[in-house]
Amino acid sequence: LKITGSKTQDMHNKLVNLTKTGYKQRNKLLAEYFALTGDSAKSIGKAIWKVIDKIDSVDKLKRMEFVRQNLNSHEALDALFYLTSDFPRDTVIHFYNSLNASFKNTSYAKRIKTFLTVGNILEEGDAYSDFSAIDKEGTKHTLSEIKGKYVLLDFSTTFCGPCIASVPELKQISETLDTNLSIVSFSGDAGKETWLKGLTRDKPQWLSVWDGKGPYGETTIKYGVSGYPTFVLINPQGKIVSKWSGYYEGDVLKRVQKELASK
Repeated sequence: LKITGSKTQDMHNKLVNLTKTGYKQRNKLLAEYFALTGDSAKSIGKAIWKVIDKIDSVDKLKRMEFVRQNLNSHEALDALFYLTSDFPRDTVIHFYNSLNASFKNTSYAKRIKTFLTVGNILEEGDAYSDFSAIDKEGTKHTLSEIKGKYVLLDFSTTFCGPCIASVPELKQISETLDTNLSIVSFSGDAGKETWLKGLTRDKPQWLSVWDGKGPYGETTIKYGVSGYPTFVLINPQGKIVSKWSGYYEGDVLKRVQKELASK
């Protein structure tokens, strides 16, 4: 299917064409990897991932060059947001300052500005970053108010399928590990009513908060949330000990139990 007819669509097509070959090769290799069986699977799988990593590196360089050449476009700004850690910070600042007025006022540019404001994205081994957000009654909470426990930060949105699927497991964790761990769900919903609908549906028994800034607020960007759900596990000393995105059944509980067992 080919769609043309606007500058935005044409720019999107341009980026897709740059990375299309690598994308197809990557999917083919992934299919081969997941089909592996037997004793040789480990060595063959390692070789496959080595090729995939090379494809990813080449495609990343293509996207970076696309940003440089097409900065004042929605597509380039969207790509830049996911490449901010790959460019030197001074380069990202230069990119932002080089935007013309019409693009500087877009949500795409605003999240770049937020990234520059909050500094480096938090990774495993870093100290947590505090935040302030409200619960469904409008009461303000901070992350730092939780003392002496592990904290599982759950960045989610109301209509995210994997987020919905994770709720039963989060309920299990909340009920069985509440002595040592507190769950805090941080909503990336843009609208308050949407967030509240999710709470009515899921009925979480743990703290669920919203800061009113949608998916591109300071907290969401500081924690490096680019997909939902994203989980961040913080130990009682305030150190991030695990961070991952996505959900499949049993994964969250397994990761949390492993960390609690090692303390």
